[in-house]
Formats: sequence, structure tokens, C-alpha cells
Amino acid sequence: MLGHGVNCSPSSNNVLNPFGDCSMIRMANLYANVCHAAVAELAPPLYGFKRGRMTFKREPAQLLAPQ
Repeated sequence: MLGHGVNCSPSSNNVLNPFGDCSMIRMANLYANVCHAAVAELAPPLYGFKRGRMTFKREPAQLLAPQ
């Protein structure tokens, strides 16, 4: 459809099914693979918001020097 000038965007309906995780970054990666677009990597989300309130926070990984 993109080749015929139709605007397309990724979406997700995997919210309430048993395997759903609401990951839009995974949906963007699927879209990139299907449409041959560029998503460089799948980074885990660091923050999540709902209605303007932070619902989770994940600290970024920290590299430690060898002892």
C-alpha cells in the first residue's frame, strides 16, 4: 500500500489478550521489517506514562568496571 501512496501507520491490539504486552516499540519493529523501514534496535522502555502520570520507571543498565 505504501508503494501506491497510501499513508500507513503501526498500531496494536495486543493489550488485553493473554500474550499482550502493549509494546509499541515491538510493533514499530514489526512495521520496519514488513515495510523495509529503519528501526535500529529494540531498546526496553525506561518510563511509562498514563494520563500524564508516570506508571513505571526502569533504571538504565549500568556498565561496571572489572575488579
